[in-house]
Amino acid sequence: MDLRKIVDNQRAKMIAAGLKGLEKMDVDALTFEAGMLGCNDAAHVSILMLTRLGESENPYVYAFDAANMPQDSMYIEFLKSAERVSGGEFCPRDVKQRMVAGKERVNFVWRGKSYTYQANIQANWLDDGIIDYINEKIRRA
Repeated sequence: MDLRKIVDNQRAKMIAAGLKGLEKMDVDALTFEAGMLGCNDAAHVSILMLTRLGESENPYVYAFDAANMPQDSMYIEFLKSAERVSGGEFCPRDVKQRMVAGKERVNFVWRGKSYTYQANIQANWLDDGIIDYINEKIRRA
């Protein structure tokens, strides 16, 4: 299958699944970029599409480089972006991040309750356990 067909198929599947923003994406430019990056299968093309959507401030998709976030504010920025894509479901307030006993302590208030996540220090990598932590709090709300 040629690359343009892969891009068209993945785009159609994502639109059919309800993902918004893809209808405005320049398919020719995306196909060219996918070719330049060596994205020659459906999985890599999908990742590229989601990345471009997240970089475009799409209100439904958040893409980030977990290894290149500013260490002193990575969790603050992550929580702001999680709020943006949550559709109003997750709106943390009073978000703070600070180093305590060799861990990043992330504090926030959501729906009137205080939460604390102890993030493992991984150089400048985001501790992706915070995603599970947030999802758990949303499920229990």
